[in-house]
Amino acid sequence: MLNILEGLNFKPNVFDLYNSEYVSQEQYDQINNEQKAFTQYIIQLQQDPSKISNIWELVFQVGIENYVYKHYKQYAKKNGLYSLEPIYALAEQVKFLDQPFDYISDFKKFMDIKEDHQLIIFKIQKILDDFEIQYDVAKKFEQLKLSEQDKFHVVCIESTRMYVDQVYNDDGFLEQLRDFTEALNFQEIPPQLAEFVHAEKCIKFIFESILYYPDSQGLLIELQQTMQVTKMYKELENSLLSNMKKRLLISGINTETILKFYINLLKVINSLDPDYQIFEKVSNPIKEYMLLRNDFLRCIISSIAQQNFQTERVVMPTNQDSSDDEQNKQEKDLTSVLVSLYGSQDAFISEYQNMIAEKILTPNEFNLQQELANIELLKIRFGEQQMQACSTMMKDISDSRRTDALVQSDKALSILKPLFISKSFWPISYDYKSTFQMPKNLENLFNEYLRRFSEHKKMRTLYWHHDLGSVSLTLTFDNCECDFKCLPIHATIIQYFNDIGDESISSTFLAKELQMNPDDLRRRIQYWINKGVIREIKSQNNNETRYYAVKYYKKLDQDNSQTDDIPEDLFVSSTNFLQSNQMMQQISIYLVDLLTQTGPLRQDKVMVLFKTAFKSEFIMPLTDNNVKEKNSIER
Repeated sequence: MLNILEGLNFKPNVFDLYNSEYVSQEQYDQINNEQKAFTQYIIQLQQDPSKISNIWELVFQVGIENYVYKHYKQYAKKNGLYSLEPIYALAEQVKFLDQPFDYISDFKKFMDIKEDHQLIIFKIQKILDDFEIQYDVAKKFEQLKLSEQDKFHVVCIESTRMYVDQVYNDDGFLEQLRDFTEALNFQEIPPQLAEFVHAEKCIKFIFESILYYPDSQGLLIELQQTMQVTKMYKELENSLLSNMKKRLLISGINTETILKFYINLLKVINSLDPDYQIFEKVSNPIKEYMLLRNDFLRCIISSIAQQNFQTERVVMPTNQDSSDDEQNKQEKDLTSVLVSLYGSQDAFISEYQNMIAEKILTPNEFNLQQELANIELLKIRFGEQQMQACSTMMKDISDSRRTDALVQSDKALSILKPLFISKSFWPISYDYKSTFQMPKNLENLFNEYLRRFSEHKKMRTLYWHHDLGSVSLTLTFDNCECDFKCLPIHATIIQYFNDIGDESISSTFLAKELQMNPDDLRRRIQYWINKGVIREIKSQNNNETRYYAVKYYKKLDQDNSQTDDIPEDLFVSSTNFLQSNQMMQQISIYLVDLLTQTGPLRQDKVMVLFKTAFKSEFIMPLTDNNVKEKNSIER
């Protein structure tokens, strides 16, 4: 109980239950008022401590301000109420006393407040307003139940992140960020705040920065600086792996984009990760995924041919067991790096040969001058001997034009432009049997060309490969004329729809005329269906499919496949070879028999035996993970 006034001349007439003594009515009323005021203080404290200033006047009137203040500062300490606003209000109530108690100094000392709370809020708010950042500092200070210094740190970090969102730029923003944090440094801010927030933001968008390199080169140079301070390699690794899994290594992304990302990664990762702490972790998933793509090697060839990677160099890790950092790194040109991805230079050249052959012998676009330039570039890299087959293929194109000019003397033959190829230099199947029967009128045309050829080239003959090549034709509709470039089988099929009017043709009739099985016919005619030239109707009576040509043509958005319809065994390609289901069955049977007879064999020994048995180039691309896995199995 509070001490009551002493030395007053009055007769005690009220018994004080708290002090076990009699007090006067006046003293009792004072005690009762003090109790009521303190109760109001406690109620306000429980309801809303931020409005405790509203009770100070009542407390001061009954004279218990010192007692209430002692209670409040203990409560504030326990509950993290560092605001000086209630203390300023209390000091305002007692300032008219002769010797008022210095509540402000006492509270700041008790709560370990280094500077005026309100002044800190004012300074921070002024800085944020100058930098056009929408942030309520006073509200945040009020919400946080932390020490004054911790509140200041939280506000600095949050406002810095907000400022980064304003100034983020691919050209860089580190200097602007440092200017901002320097302005906040009127009190002790978190160490390297600008560097950590900069690295945090850049790592969040590291996928985009690598994908669009070199446009983001300025940003990556700054990230290199901040990574040296922050060492946020784990965050960098997690961000890259997460983004690659969701946005890169998926079926919807073409191989060219994945390869471009990998090349850019090689160019920038050395500066961001000079000790190669995360290099293999972020690069291996890309390499392993690309090896699953059928067009992977061809994309590498296209990239090398389109860009001069011979002069571009990257630093790659080599001997990870060496203690010497310099021995762990080796500078290589990008061409070598890309070739090594597939694991074999011979396989690389063989697939390039396949790619050229497919471009020439199918309706794909082919630029002779560009391919000649590519071959000359690859000759510098691999040597004349290695590129001999490709050079011969290019020479065959020029020789074919001269030979055809000698044979052509009748306009009726002018629609034929044969390509005479040198046997054994082109990666095609020479024993391949045609998949369809050429119509009689076209067969006569080919025979006539053969007769004319024999007249000019004595002792030589021609073997036509009707499934290869391309046909350029113009189809006339009631509303327009349209040009198409397709495979010979497509041109043969569409010929049967010439001048038949509104009539339709059955699948049985076409299959018989072309000597094709119905499944092959359905797959081939799908080309014209996809183009919108032919439509199919399934008969409900005999379940037979009939086809008719449209009169009015409208080009469809879905303009599908030309080379997708090429039979897999036309080209002697390691990729197509392994895709053949029939050949896979043969390989499986052969492998089981081989292991039954010989017992366990090393992987490289199996590959040598396969090459001998199947007369084909088997390719065994290996990554570091494959090698480790193979070694662990062998042990």
